[in-house]
Amino acid sequence: MKPTADGTLDLPVFDRAETLAGLADDLELVAELAELLLADLPGMLAATEQAANEGDAEGLQRAAHTLKGAVSNFHAEPAQAAALRLEQMGRSKDLSEVEPAREALRREIDRLRPEIEKLLQT
Repeated sequence: MKPTADGTLDLPVFDRAETLAGLADDLELVAELAELLLADLPGMLAATEQAANEGDAEGLQRAAHTLKGAVSNFHAEPAQAAALRLEQMGRSKDLSEVEPAREALRREIDRLRPEIEKLLQT
């Protein structure tokens, strides 16, 4: 895979096969986790935004880590990578590049959300 113009890897939004395999092909569990993710995403994203706006490196680290864990259930590598970038910024207390990192996370969540919604329709 080669990097895109913004330096991220051009990966699928999420890996449906890996998601199902990781949850023992339990479609009911996948649907339950999808519903939880969709319900929790706005709050998790808001927490990262608030921490970044306040310059709260520790809060950003926690919020981004939580979001990263939630999307990892769906093997959503681009969203995981974007959240990890913010988590690492928080850990290092270097928020100098937080705005492009926040934009990358928003973009990946905007790409992921409709794909997760599709899971609930199948």
